Amino acid sequence: MRNDFNSVLIEGTLTDDPVISYDTKGSPVTHFMLACMRNHTHHVEEGEEPKAEISYFWHSNIWPTGGSQQRISSRRPM
Repeated sequence: MRNDFNSVLIEGTLTDDPVISYDTKGSPVTHFMLACMRNHTHHVEEGEEPKAEISYFWHSNIWPTGGSQQRISSRRPM
């Protein structure tokens, strides 16, 4: 058995805005859509793919120090 618990940044396009990455400490960047994938699978059998929840965030300002934000979440197998 293996455990896949690391948070992974997804780089994809959900809107016309570019998707930007952020550092491993989770420091956010402003004015773009970013996707954060959290693995909520407790155990993954060898040969199986982990299922993950993907949450998309669009920040209109620097988060969390200010600005509004919208959140759209979707769950899909990865």
